[in-house]
Amino acid sequence: MDLVSLSKFHQSEKTYLEANSRIMFDEYDIEEADEPTEPMEPEAEKPEIADFTTEAYDKFISAEVMLPQGDILVPAQVIGRKHDLNGNPVGQAHANPLLDSRVYEVEFPDGQVEEYAANIIAENIYAEVDAEGNQFLLMDEITGH
Repeated sequence: MDLVSLSKFHQSEKTYLEANSRIMFDEYDIEEADEPTEPMEPEAEKPEIADFTTEAYDKFISAEVMLPQGDILVPAQVIGRKHDLNGNPVGQAHANPLLDSRVYEVEFPDGQVEEYAANIIAENIYAEVDAEGNQFLLMDEITGH
C-alpha cells in the first residue's frame, strides 16, 4: 500500500466509525437516575460529617503509658476524655503539650480509673522513648536467676 491509498483507507475508516458510533448511541437512551445508586462497595463510602468525633482521632486514647500511682510507676491505658456535666470534653487541645489542658480517664491494671492531664500523659510517654522513638522500660533487678 502506498501513502495515498493508506490515507484514503484511514479516512474511510474514520467516516465508518463516526457513522456507526452515532447509531450505537442513538439506540440506547441514557437517562438521569432519579434515585441515588448504591455504591459498588458500600464500606468504601465516605463517613458523614455528623459521624465525626474528636475522640476517634485523638492520639492519646488507647495509649499505654507508665504513670505515677503513689510513689511508683504503674502501666496504665488511656480509655477516653473526661467530660463535664453537660457532656462536653474537659480542656482544649494545643500543639504545645505544656499548654494542652485536656483531661483524660486512665485505667490501671487493677481496674481503678483516674483522671490525668494531657501534659502528664505526654511527659510520661516521652520519658519512655529514646531519640529514635524506640520504647524502653527500666528494670530494678532480676531475681531467682
